[in-house]
Amino acid sequence: MYKLILFLKQIHLAILFLAIELGAIMYFSHSSVYTNAKIMNVSNSMIGGVYGTLTTSKEYLDLKDNNEELSSLLALQLNEIELLKSHICTDSSIVKLGIAADTSNFFYMPAKVVNNSISRQYNYITISKGSDDGVEKDMAIISNNTVVGYIAACSNNYSVGVSILNRDFRSSGKDINNNYFGSLSWDGVNYKEVVLNDIPKYANVQKGDTIMTTSFSPRFPENLNIGIVTDFKLTDKMSYRAKIEIFTDMSQIYNVILVRNNNIEEITELETSVIDNRAND
Repeated sequence: MYKLILFLKQIHLAILFLAIELGAIMYFSHSSVYTNAKIMNVSNSMIGGVYGTLTTSKEYLDLKDNNEELSSLLALQLNEIELLKSHICTDSSIVKLGIAADTSNFFYMPAKVVNNSISRQYNYITISKGSDDGVEKDMAIISNNTVVGYIAACSNNYSVGVSILNRDFRSSGKDINNNYFGSLSWDGVNYKEVVLNDIPKYANVQKGDTIMTTSFSPRFPENLNIGIVTDFKLTDKMSYRAKIEIFTDMSQIYNVILVRNNNIEEITELETSVIDNRAND
């Protein structure tokens, strides 16, 4: 109590000054209608600014939940599109509903990234869903219609995917301007770039061309965005090697969508049987 009294004695002049200032402001504010209105306007502006800052902060904190909700909604819409495709006959007429959902080519599932690396030669992505959630090996990992990677292994509740920034990553890509394709991989140099090899030399490759996925990979749906051509050169007088700046910012991957090709087992088994038969000939 004694220390409190000493403290108040030390600041009593400041308290007195503030009290006089407050009284003066109150007297001035009530001196006329115009003055009162001006002070109210300034006060409201200050309060509005504070509320605006608080609202912006709350919106920022809510972005995580909003992004997860958007990923779930997008996955649902993509599944509905695939289901509708399965109901369309070759003559473009719609058949009666009731066909099982797995008759569509692809199934989409929202998921969250819990671990991700970009600084190694072999980068992986850990996903917060596993085999208990329906995740399977070789499911594609995409974000905002761009390629991120594919699932390599699953436990009950988690999965690990091979990132597009992994030197073991393999897929195919095509130049949408000329439809020529090549083999897609990462050379371990720049986390913002991948390479597209084996592009035929007669392909009219240009800087700025958009590269997308092909129908040749059983993992990825066709026409997913990969990136744009930033440079290219002939490698063996027969084909180009192009540098591709990827659209996905791999350092900012939080919510993703997993994609299962419902026909991947049939495709893989058929291709494997042909290769085995060829080896035995």
